[in-house]
Amino acid sequence: MIVVSGSCLLGCSAFFGIYPAESSVKWQLTPPLSHLHLSSTILMDPNLGFLPCTADGEINDGAFGLTQPIYPGQDPNSVESRPRVAKACETCRRRKRKCDGNSPCSSCLKNNIECVYVLERPKRKQRDSELVSNLEDQVLALKDYVRKLEAACGYANLPDFASSSLEDDAAHTVDDSQTSAINDVSSMMWRMNLHGSGETSFLGPSGSFCFPVTNHGIETEAIRPEPETESVQALLDLFRQHINSAHHFVPPHVIETLKAPQETLDGELLQVSVLAAASLFADSQGQMHADRAEAIVMECCRTIPNTVTAQALAILTWRELALENENNAWLYNSMAASLIVHLGLHVSSLENVMQMPIGPPSDSIEKSVRVQTFWSVFLMDRISTSMLGRNCMIPWRRVRATPYLKACSNPTTEDTVFDAHCQMWFIHDRYMDKIYSFEFGELEHFERHQLLSEARDHHMNFFRQMGRDLELRKNNMNPQVILLHMVYNMSLLLIHRPYLRELNGSAAHQLSIRTNMTSAHALVRLIRQYDKEAKMENAPFFAIHCVLTAAVSLLLNATSTNSTIRSQSVHRFRVCVDALEKMKRWTRARRGLLLLRELANRWKVVSALPMRHSVPLIAPTQETTPQADTNDLDWGMLFANLEEPLNLDTIDLSTPTGEWVFHESD
Repeated sequence: MIVVSGSCLLGCSAFFGIYPAESSVKWQLTPPLSHLHLSSTILMDPNLGFLPCTADGEINDGAFGLTQPIYPGQDPNSVESRPRVAKACETCRRRKRKCDGNSPCSSCLKNNIECVYVLERPKRKQRDSELVSNLEDQVLALKDYVRKLEAACGYANLPDFASSSLEDDAAHTVDDSQTSAINDVSSMMWRMNLHGSGETSFLGPSGSFCFPVTNHGIETEAIRPEPETESVQALLDLFRQHINSAHHFVPPHVIETLKAPQETLDGELLQVSVLAAASLFADSQGQMHADRAEAIVMECCRTIPNTVTAQALAILTWRELALENENNAWLYNSMAASLIVHLGLHVSSLENVMQMPIGPPSDSIEKSVRVQTFWSVFLMDRISTSMLGRNCMIPWRRVRATPYLKACSNPTTEDTVFDAHCQMWFIHDRYMDKIYSFEFGELEHFERHQLLSEARDHHMNFFRQMGRDLELRKNNMNPQVILLHMVYNMSLLLIHRPYLRELNGSAAHQLSIRTNMTSAHALVRLIRQYDKEAKMENAPFFAIHCVLTAAVSLLLNATSTNSTIRSQSVHRFRVCVDALEKMKRWTRARRGLLLLRELANRWKVVSALPMRHSVPLIAPTQETTPQADTNDLDWGMLFANLEEPLNLDTIDLSTPTGEWVFHESD
């Protein structure tokens, strides 16, 4: 509504062209302008006319009683105000005419048309978000079931059909393989495996085994009792060299005491746990030691809940996770975490806790052993959580433990690296817990971006604060330091992965693409260097998690339409495949190779695979596939899909996400 003064009326009339001599429409002013008080103003409504108001804003006359248009041949005295009606008949609504609300209305009566009023219209159906989510889950399950049927029956037996009969032609204007790859990688899907025995197992997206492919299983051989040919000393040396150097499960001086028979039950549990874990690097799998540990572990937890028992539980978690026995691994991990909380090792930095007695007078446990035990269990919990895609058993919000280095009197390089590993996995789990959650899709756009910015800042601060012992130099390539940098880049990849589905052109989308490239390329350089220094076949089994994460990202980049990016990604992707082949001692590496083959076929980039892996996949049969695998069903929860394909051609790669520099001077 427009407000004008009485003196501007003639100008407004001239502007709208309503002079009587120039328009066929006459305007009647009621009351005349001469009767308006000087303090009045005039409200001009383009639809209703001019409305005089007082200085307080009150309208003098009704909205229809002041100004009305008078058409030629119309008696001015016959013009009457008509109030608006709440309901109009269907004919007037359809023809967009003014209805007087009578039954029948004057317009329908004049034109001899049936006048119909609809008093109650059906309300618009509200879509239930939970129903939509359930339907999406059903679609995913049905698609996966179709793939299983196609793999079991073979494509030759399926009828031919035109793709245009199912999808609109416009949907094929984008690169299908690239879109499929982006949707698979960026979508956070949880996988529920239903085995033939009726048991279920839950896996999360961070473990890289939740992609919608036909099967991730590897036929495992039945464990048979074998003679223990390795000496105890040889197994202790393997444990010290390949396991304890990275995880610090047991203080070095304690390992030497495990050669002799143990007098206490908790000491025996620790001894057989160490020997069973070390046997994985020997010809035998140490099943005899593992069976003995399983027989006495519950009694130790009930009667001797101390740090030695917690150390043994962490080692058993390591062994079962390395063997892909997810159920046993998670049980041991939960028991170790529960015992840590029960003993109060997670709050060792609180002064009022440290003043309390830590055990009977005869049990003189050093503070450094308690701190080391906590951080070794904590590290194992974080590794298990990330590899299985589950929630941690020791929440990061509840940890108030003394930093590991502060409890070391004379820290070595191994101690410094272990402390950095604990810090890195703490940061990793802190943000994975927020990003890989069921509530992440419900966050606002700015909240998700703020979370990513906070995670990146925390990672970059950790990288910048690395001391000289943690730098990689050409003349000083410590394998444990290389492994630390591998974990750092793996964490960056996983944290940025869900942001690939953000809108094209957004800051988070551009940042996630750039990190997906640079961190994956940095991981390839680290893999090469580790293989040169210490051989990938001797790397800890959780290094497979880093290699597989990089391989999936590089295979995604291989779907790019940019030939340079595609060729570089393919070359580096094959480095990851070679590394997994060298680590085939672990079941997870063999599963990873099968996963990459299936993803390459699904994303139509089979050419990225080495020639020896590019043969067509064999459909599972009853003879070659265990019953537990044929009955597996994949169920997922998908938060969002990326509607537009990834465009790698417009990404600015000039700014790296992290530095990985060799210092020449050293």
